[in-house]
Amino acid sequence: MRSAGSCVEANTASTAAIVLGDAGDAWLEAMGLPARLVSRRGRVVRLGGWPEPQQIPTLWEVLNLAKDHVQVYIEIKFSERDGVFGRYPNIAEAVVEAVRSAGMLAQVLIISFDWTILPIIKSLEPALQTGTIVSDDVWNPRAEHALQTLVDELASLRCNWINMDCDLFTNTMPGVAHNHGYKLGIWTVNSSDEMRRLATAGIDSITTDRPDLFYEVKL
Repeated sequence: MRSAGSCVEANTASTAAIVLGDAGDAWLEAMGLPARLVSRRGRVVRLGGWPEPQQIPTLWEVLNLAKDHVQVYIEIKFSERDGVFGRYPNIAEAVVEAVRSAGMLAQVLIISFDWTILPIIKSLEPALQTGTIVSDDVWNPRAEHALQTLVDELASLRCNWINMDCDLFTNTMPGVAHNHGYKLGIWTVNSSDEMRRLATAGIDSITTDRPDLFYEVKL
């Protein structure tokens, strides 16, 4: 189980990222990180709270802020235009190059609903950890042998993590995931009781919009 407040998540769309949420300032203060970052291009970014209009930090700025402090989960998003989903051109190459340039290969996990991009990431940089994001949009938890079917499908992706929607979690999942060599993360968990329950069940990480609660629970 990752320690309280040991990770941040960056959602990438082209080269932009948003980190944390409404409770971000409390988490940053607890971790000894600045709540405000001024970039070299004069852009002011507030991580948490969002009391006024904000510029979105670039992925490079997020990596620079997090380096040597916390793990970073980078979610590669689908592109969308007129209701049609696709992939940003060269997004895999751009993300891998940013992580390499930052010297953070051991500090980053790349995750996505776009499962087919994960083998591309591995081919570009085998040292990077990757993980699928799983919801009932991409997996039918009610199908016969659903969990076994899922882990069998993931074998070809060469990924390291399964990141499961908390509404789909069952107590058998940690054992099955671990027996097949995967780590199991759960998203998005915003109550301290649920955090404790999931930690007791044996999951490896929790994604939350309430890092202040996560820090207070001290899992």
